[in-house]
Amino acid sequence: MQQRVKLIKNFASLQYGVGFEMYNFRFEQPISFTKAPNSAPYFDNVTFSKNKLFVEYLTVPVQLNFQSNPSNDKSFYASVGVSTGYLLQSHTKQISEERGKKKVNGNFNLNNFKMATIGELGIGGIRLYGSFNTTNLFDKNLTNFDMTPFAVGVRFSKF
Repeated sequence: MQQRVKLIKNFASLQYGVGFEMYNFRFEQPISFTKAPNSAPYFDNVTFSKNKLFVEYLTVPVQLNFQSNPSNDKSFYASVGVSTGYLLQSHTKQISEERGKKKVNGNFNLNNFKMATIGELGIGGIRLYGSFNTTNLFDKNLTNFDMTPFAVGVRFSKF
């Protein structure tokens, strides 16, 4: 859900909103997580055929938008801003011959809050989107795992 406030003759606007952001990390290394409070992720001695961590955030993005010709649906569009988020849920899913399928819900020493820079470039309703977290995925006071997620994608609108 987004709202826009027009600024300079409709060429520039401030856009803000609220939404959900989900990451689905797949690990090549045998990293495991436990539900125990203040327990760090660790390298396991099991070979997993599937090893993933899912995280979901409630986000509040704020962007400054520029459009070359607001009256033309096929004009150039650029946007830059920040997005803050609060961790709603996280879980792991692992599959191995030794343990079978294992699902665990928990916090896993993840940061409860995240901050990211975001941006878009496009023409008309086709836009290239990117975000880069400026905060570590994990709480550095509780673990030494260092992950700063990023996302790149294409958005389609106004069809």
